[in-house]
Amino acid sequence: METDLFEFAYVPDWYGQLEELEGLVLPEPWKFKRPSVETKNQDMPILERYIHTVFRKQSIDFNSANDAVEAARYFHVENECACFHTGLYTGRYKAVYGFFDRNKRRDSMLDWYFRGFYIFH
Repeated sequence: METDLFEFAYVPDWYGQLEELEGLVLPEPWKFKRPSVETKNQDMPILERYIHTVFRKQSIDFNSANDAVEAARYFHVENECACFHTGLYTGRYKAVYGFFDRNKRRDSMLDWYFRGFYIFH
């Protein structure tokens, strides 16, 4: 499994996805007070870095797991769907997951398509 989110999946409207995620989760200061470096994402660079870091960590742990049961603790892949726990929670303390399904776009060679961030009940 690729360890970079954008190499793993086609991700449409990334900044829109982050904006929706910010609205789902408990409030956090996702912006640097005094950024030392200007970033492309001015609104929530901390959230963006966080998601990339969590995805990388979960996929590395998935890749190094000894068996399927252990691997599923980090990244769940089943048939046409995949998801990972973001480590973030809603105001009602429901876990938020990044969700993918198989990529059916003909203009993309990536196996997965990022659908967004969801709460599973």
